[in-house]
Amino acid sequence: MTKHLASSMRNGGVLHRTRLHQSVIKFGQRYYTGPVSDAKATKAGAEMLVCYTLLGVTYTAVFWHYKNIFSPVVQQIMRDREDRAQAKAMDDEKP
Repeated sequence: MTKHLASSMRNGGVLHRTRLHQSVIKFGQRYYTGPVSDAKATKAGAEMLVCYTLLGVTYTAVFWHYKNIFSPVVQQIMRDREDRAQAKAMDDEKP
């Protein structure tokens, strides 16, 4: 995935010299202490872009599954607490 993105930017593909390409170059240059060529910066930036994208997708999927799995459990616990509180209140009202 990274190789395809980087080669498309380098070799005159659709992404060659677009704003995205310039942003990826700047992003890649941040990871080097000295000046680097555009090709090296493009490769590093594309790798970071792909890594961060996959990381974001992974976090989204994990939290979505967490919400869908544990939300019904938490709701059931809250209903049980409310039922117990109502039962206790009714017991306290009896003479």
